[in-house]
Amino acid sequence: KNWMDGLKPYGRFDDYDELPPEKNGDYAWLLHIIKSMKNNTGKAAVILPHGVLFRGNAEESIRKNIIDRHLIKGIIGLPANLFYGTGIPACIIVLDKENTANRTGIFMIDASHGFIKDGDKNRLREQDIYKIVTTFNSMTEVPGFSRFVPFAEIIEKNAYNLNIPRYIDSSEKEDLQSIEAHLYGGIPQEDIDNIPHFWKVFPNLKKEIFGEYKHESCHAELVSASTKGFYKLLIQKDDVHKTITENAEFLEYNKKVNKAFEEWKAFANPILTNLKPADSNKEIILKLSEEILSKFTKLELLDKYDVYQVLLAYWNETMNDDVLLVIQDELGYELAKVTDDIKEEPKESKKAKKDSAKEKKPKEPKVIGWEGRLIPKQIVLDAFFETEQKTIKEAEEKLSQTESEFEEFVEENCVDDAEDDELSQEPEILKKCKAYEASIKSQKKTIADLKKNLDENCRKRYDTFTDSEITDLLVNRKWYKTIDQGIQNLYVTVANHLTKRIVELYERYENTLPELTEKLAEEEKEVTAHLAQMGFKL
Repeated sequence: KNWMDGLKPYGRFDDYDELPPEKNGDYAWLLHIIKSMKNNTGKAAVILPHGVLFRGNAEESIRKNIIDRHLIKGIIGLPANLFYGTGIPACIIVLDKENTANRTGIFMIDASHGFIKDGDKNRLREQDIYKIVTTFNSMTEVPGFSRFVPFAEIIEKNAYNLNIPRYIDSSEKEDLQSIEAHLYGGIPQEDIDNIPHFWKVFPNLKKEIFGEYKHESCHAELVSASTKGFYKLLIQKDDVHKTITENAEFLEYNKKVNKAFEEWKAFANPILTNLKPADSNKEIILKLSEEILSKFTKLELLDKYDVYQVLLAYWNETMNDDVLLVIQDELGYELAKVTDDIKEEPKESKKAKKDSAKEKKPKEPKVIGWEGRLIPKQIVLDAFFETEQKTIKEAEEKLSQTESEFEEFVEENCVDDAEDDELSQEPEILKKCKAYEASIKSQKKTIADLKKNLDENCRKRYDTFTDSEITDLLVNRKWYKTIDQGIQNLYVTVANHLTKRIVELYERYENTLPELTEKLAEEEKEVTAHLAQMGFKL
C-alpha cells in the first residue's frame, strides 16, 4: 500500500499519463514487469487481483495505454480462494511484446469454475491446469470457457473494461420451472430434451424411460401454446438407475470406453515395459497423458479432462515414484522382488524413558509386518494365492457362525429367573458351553496358522518372480488396473448423473397444485375434527 516509499522510478512510468495510485501497487508492479521485458521479443505472465481489469481513475488510464499498445496477449481468470492470505479471485495477464503490430485482440479464458476444494482453500487440479494451458496455446474457442475478443469490442463497446464476464458467459443455465406442469402434471419435454448429450448416445433408452403425457381435456385450453409437450415416467422412480445401467445402449457405450483404454494401453506398453536409466519420467507422463486425451476425445459422455485427471492423480500419488525407482535403481524391474519390514517405534512410559536415557540404549523398533517395495502384498495374494485366501475366508465365516450360535445358546439358556427343572439341566448347559468355547478357540488357532503360513509363502514368492510375472504384476495388475478403475468410476458417474436429473424432475412435478390443495384441505378437516373432540372450535 506504500509502494512509492523510497522508490526510484528508473523510467518505469514515463510512457504513461498518470502514476499508479499511491495506495495500490498493482499497476506499479505490472509496469515494472513491462519495463523489464526485452523490446520486441519480451514475454511475461503476471498474477494480479481481478480488480486491475476494470478499476477506474488512474488505473483506467494506464490500462487504456497498455491495451492501445497491444501488449496484452491473453487474460486468464482464476478461481477465488486459491492463494493464502486472501480469498479474492486473481487473474493471469499474459504480456507479449512480439508481433504487437499484427495483434487484433486479446484471448480470454474464464477458468474460475475449474477447481477442487482442498481444506479451507481451492486448488487447481491437473486437468484444470492442462485445459488452461492447451486452450491458451492453441487459441481454441470453447463456449463458456474461452474466446478471442477483438480490440474493437473491448474499446468501442466496453470502454477498455477487461472484466471477463463481459466477454464470456460461464454461468450455469437457470433451471426454470414450468407452471403448466405444476398445475396439470407431467415433466416438461424441454427439460428432458435439454439433458446434454445423453439422448444422442442413448436414443432408445429415452423411449424406455419416458412416454407422452397428455393433460386432461378440461385443462387443455389453459396450457401455454409455447410449450413443447410433457413426458411421464414409464417405470417406477426407484427403477430409473437400474433401467439405465442395464440398457443395451449403455452397456455398448462401456465397450467403447474399454476399447479406448485398450488402445491407450497398446501405446503405453512399449514405454512402461521397457524403462531404462536414460528415460525421463517427465517425458514419459507427457506422452502418456497426451495419448490418453487423444483416445478419449471422441467419447461424448466422458470428459477427456476427467480421464486425464485420473491418470495424472495416480501418477503424482504413486506411479511417478514407481517409474523413478525402476529407472534409477540398479536393480531396475528386479526391484519388484524386494520386500521391506514394517516397523513400529516402541511406546515407552515416562519411567522407561528416564531409564533408557541413563543407559543410552533405546529400544529397537518392533517389526509388525512387511510390504513389497514395488508390488503391494495384496496384488501378489490375489494373483497367486486365491485358493488359500478363499480357505481363510470360509474358515472366518464358519467361526462367525459358531460365535453367533454360541451367543444365541447363552441367551436362551443362561437366564436369571430359571425354573427348578431348568436348573437340573445346568451340567448339560455348561458342557455345551465349554464345547462351543473349545471349538471357537480351535477355529481361531486354525485361522491364525493359515494366515501365518500364507503370509510366509507370499513373501517367499517374491523371490521367484519371473520377468513376465513382474510385468504382469507391476504394469497390468497395479498401474493399468488402478487407472482403469478410475475411468470406470467416471462411466458409473454418467449413470448416476442421468438418474439424479430424471428423479429430480419427476419429484418436482410429482404432485400437482390441485392435488396438494385437496390433500391440504383433507388434513385441515382432520385437524379441525380432532380439535372439536378436545373442545376447541375454530
